[in-house]
Amino acid sequence: MSVLTVVDIHEDEWFAAKLSDEPNGFGCDHKPLSEGDFRLIPPDGTTIAIERKTWSDAMTSWRSKRLIEQVSRMVEHCDKPMLIIEGSKDLIYGASKSDVASLQAHLNRLAGEVLPVLYTSDRDSTVRQVVAIRRRVEEGEFGTLVRPITVVSTTRNKHSSFLERIPKIGRTTAEKIMGAYDSVSDLLTNWEDQDRAPMKVKSKTWQGLGEFLMKPWKSVSSGSEREVIVSIDDSGNKITTQQQLP
Repeated sequence: MSVLTVVDIHEDEWFAAKLSDEPNGFGCDHKPLSEGDFRLIPPDGTTIAIERKTWSDAMTSWRSKRLIEQVSRMVEHCDKPMLIIEGSKDLIYGASKSDVASLQAHLNRLAGEVLPVLYTSDRDSTVRQVVAIRRRVEEGEFGTLVRPITVVSTTRNKHSSFLERIPKIGRTTAEKIMGAYDSVSDLLTNWEDQDRAPMKVKSKTWQGLGEFLMKPWKSVSSGSEREVIVSIDDSGNKITTQQQLP
């Protein structure tokens, strides 16, 4: 898709020369523009207007209220208006810190409510910014999100948390088990079925799972558990004995 580039006649011809790229199909006209300093026009006729201001220009235009008038015309007559602020605000001559802060607040309001406000370091940076916008328009990517949203799904729930508490069963294995069986009952009934198991049934992990699930409750009791019996002899002395629980 060929994108026509127009540079306003009041801008330095240097910009037109830099933005001209005939070998790649990008012509550049240097002629009067009613709105903006740069105009990008794709075949569908959409108008992307870009107003360029150095910080000093922006300060002067803001004080005279010309800036808001220029922005208003772009918003009214162009499909996609933008404002580029070029250079460093530290180099604004004759402006107080309060004036600079007020201008920045005004630009922030424009960016938040009216149109994109872009910042470039110098004329070369401005050209690179315009070229980057033109390239995305030419590729049909302008106005779309650069990185697609990735939707992450998971099967984790209270059953997954239960499985993860079993020795040697982590999150990944728990999710594989939940994908292979419908319930804990289904797992217990078919855990030796190789066609159902999510891994080799002879593996240490799977055998460890089976051992945990099938082991009788009593067999996991601590061998140190004892029954304490306290009695009193004929002299009134306390007798304590310990007996191993069966």
